[in-house]
Amino acid sequence: MEKIEKMIQHLENYGSITMNGKNITASITEVDGKEGYLYISDMHESFSSSEEAIREILHRFNGVNNIVEWL
Repeated sequence: MEKIEKMIQHLENYGSITMNGKNITASITEVDGKEGYLYISDMHESFSSSEEAIREILHRFNGVNNIVEWL
């Protein structure tokens, strides 16, 4: 399984994820909204899907290879 897919699965299973790079940390939390789940980043961005949230946050890191750890 690809690293991005594992991150998406982690977010869906646990309801949150934190990604750490050398000089940046980002997190996403799942919120139960009126029309289904929303995903909110630590920068107060909202996303309609877990995949969209992960991919957008990875953009901050300039790619998945710049993630040192995630939990």
